Amino acid sequence: MQTDRGLIVMELKQISNTRWVCQDSMLRTVYKRFMLLYELLPDVIENDSNSDRVIEARRLLYQFSPDFIETLFALRHIFEFLKNTSDLLQSPELDNSDALELLEVLQERLNDCRTDATM
Repeated sequence: MQTDRGLIVMELKQISNTRWVCQDSMLRTVYKRFMLLYELLPDVIENDSNSDRVIEARRLLYQFSPDFIETLFALRHIFEFLKNTSDLLQSPELDNSDALELLEVLQERLNDCRTDATM
């Protein structure tokens, strides 16, 4: 379906419990292709012969409540902040005062997310 619309094919990666980059990558992919995914799931449910895939499509479609969608979009921003901060904190040139400043900026951004209704 992505190629039918002239889009670059994107696949979800296996989620890792410990790597921010995996979480951010997965959320970024879902964020970019959410509407396509939402349109594709009913087609999979109706036409796919793989019963496991049909069950998974039904499960995903059922979970696309307004609360889920709102949470997805909020987490997308939060994980982007976390990944960027994590990447910067791993820099060998970073000293303790710069690291502390980065963490303070992250804390401010996360606090802004808590109060920003438009996020």
